[in-house]
Amino acid sequence: MDSANTKKTAEVKITREGPIIITGNFTITDINSCVLQLDNDREVWLCACGRTQKQPYCDGSHSK
Repeated sequence: MDSANTKKTAEVKITREGPIIITGNFTITDINSCVLQLDNDREVWLCACGRTQKQPYCDGSHSK
């Protein structure tokens, strides 16, 4: 089965004063409709505080 036909399922966890954690089978598309490359573990931590230097990913700046 090719990736276009694979069902996308994800779990989204909103954390208090931390990142948004997304796990599962999903894609992330930027404002230019480019699909961002994900690691094989299928988990990303997205910045929710706006202080990261690695947008859209969390770099731990919220805890500094």
